[in-house]
Amino acid sequence: MDKLFVVGDYDDRFTIARGGNVGIGTTNPTYQLQVNGRIKSIGINETSDARLKTNVIEIQNALADVLKMRGVTYDWDTINHPDMNFEDGKQYGLIAQELEKVIPELVGTDKEGWKSIEYSHLVPVLVEAIKQQQAIIDKQKDGMDKLNQALNSQNEKVKAQAEKLDAQGKEIETIKMSLRSLEDATKTSEKE
Repeated sequence: MDKLFVVGDYDDRFTIARGGNVGIGTTNPTYQLQVNGRIKSIGINETSDARLKTNVIEIQNALADVLKMRGVTYDWDTINHPDMNFEDGKQYGLIAQELEKVIPELVGTDKEGWKSIEYSHLVPVLVEAIKQQQAIIDKQKDGMDKLNQALNSQNEKVKAQAEKLDAQGKEIETIKMSLRSLEDATKTSEKE
């Protein structure tokens, strides 16, 4: 790479390449700005104005795509790649080669073959997946509400039938008692 400007030694470097790429923590930047290390910011705004977009289409089947993704924890291979300035300790993320099979547009491959993920571009996929999942939940809730209404209606009918049977049972007992009284009276009059 033809370097225009380099500051620092192997571990602490800043490079501006003749093509305009800038590297921090690398002497071989392959992007307009490549940082091998952690970036701290108060915020990052990505241009997203509707006036700059064409062919806007709502993401379909986002939930199915999300279900194909595998979130993982991992450690960076700092031993075999010390020049990458990786942090020690557990990291959270996705594997680019796996995501590439699901949503290839979110995975980039640089000139050296290293893969990267545009994590911020996963947000709209997750938003649509949540909306699709909520629609499923709402549909299931509506179905459960209808089943509960039908069950309550059946319970009311069963309760009414039970009350009717109870009343009929009492009526039968009253008739039985009347019959016994009548039998007793008949027996008594026959003896006399």
